Amino acid sequence: MVPILDELEVLDKVDAHGFTKKYGATFVWGQDRAPWDVRFCDRSIAAQKYGSTYQVIRSEFDDLLLRHAQSQGVDVREEHKVTNVLFSGDRCQGGEFKNSQGQSQKATAKYTVDATGQAAVLGRHLNLVEDDENCSLD
Repeated sequence: MVPILDELEVLDKVDAHGFTKKYGATFVWGQDRAPWDVRFCDRSIAAQKYGSTYQVIRSEFDDLLLRHAQSQGVDVREEHKVTNVLFSGDRCQGGEFKNSQGQSQKATAKYTVDATGQAAVLGRHLNLVEDDENCSLD
């Protein structure tokens, strides 16, 4: 995750926000329940450069990324409900949506980001969403 944040030029903002840095993790599972550790700096060449990642508060992280995108010129529309995606051939070129007053509108763009969360409007349109059939809760 950290190399992508660096490439997006938002890493300094994430760091300044004060999220807890994580340098590794300990996992416990399986029959013997013996813990095993992972140090992120041992995982890849990219990880060696950064050596850590972040434990984020998802709502704050999402907002930080959204505001950063907005500061870079992205047309951000909040409190809108996506009702359809617009395609030309196999390329998504935008979407139809309702604004906070319920008025229908359309937007086209060179790039379309599906930020609809679990609704996954674009993913569902492309039949990419797979619901988990197996779930375990302790």
